[in-house]
Amino acid sequence: MPAFRMTSPSDVVAGAVAMGGHLPEDELVIITLDVHPCRVAMLPLLNLLPGVSEGILSSLRVTPALEECQSMLVVVFGTLERGNDVAEALEAFRPDSVPPVFVFTDGLVRRWTGAGSLAAQSGTPVDLAAHPLITEALFEGTTILKTRSEIRAGFTAAQHGPERAAAASRAFGAKRIVLRAMEPQRAADRVFDLALSHYLDGTSQHGITVTDEHAAVIAAAMHDVTVRDLLFAHIDENNGRRCPRQTRRREQ
Repeated sequence: MPAFRMTSPSDVVAGAVAMGGHLPEDELVIITLDVHPCRVAMLPLLNLLPGVSEGILSSLRVTPALEECQSMLVVVFGTLERGNDVAEALEAFRPDSVPPVFVFTDGLVRRWTGAGSLAAQSGTPVDLAAHPLITEALFEGTTILKTRSEIRAGFTAAQHGPERAAAASRAFGAKRIVLRAMEPQRAADRVFDLALSHYLDGTSQHGITVTDEHAAVIAAAMHDVTVRDLLFAHIDENNGRRCPRQTRRREQ
């Protein structure tokens, strides 16, 4: 989407949704400011216990966007407690340069300024559907005002039939458990070596049809933002042209 200015907390929230492509739900969105064009990293927080910042801190340490830039904005889509957890994790991660942290919950945005500061604020209402950044992104088709769960609920069985789709869904769940137990870099390397590389090397007939097993493990990797970003590091100018085709076949 075209360049735009963020001059208020409402703009920051709308910008996160417009650039992120969907309406985050219990997710952390990082908007880089000293990289052009700016980048957005999205970190799901669903599997992290509330009131515990250690898990968030561990995820931040392996988030490429945080490693590569110093100036950023952070938006937490979740409860006030979750926003406080994220802010405390960022404070521990970068004690000398804590980025601005905004928390969006129940249609209100607040800015974290210290322990207990979120609960003390009434918050500023944000009408995402009416915000100019969102209306432009919706018009261009670069975002959708639905959460990940709402998007998944709208999926229907693919052309191979509901039984095969159900089997692939079960395999996807199993692969997610396996990858979640691994260190992110190791998980990304494993997915590339065992699945994705077969379709991108240009020498294999695998590129004609993606197997169900490979589709499940690639989809599981895409579901974890950190693993996904590390996996994309394997894509270069030589194999990048094949990647969109294989992604479309995986979605089928």
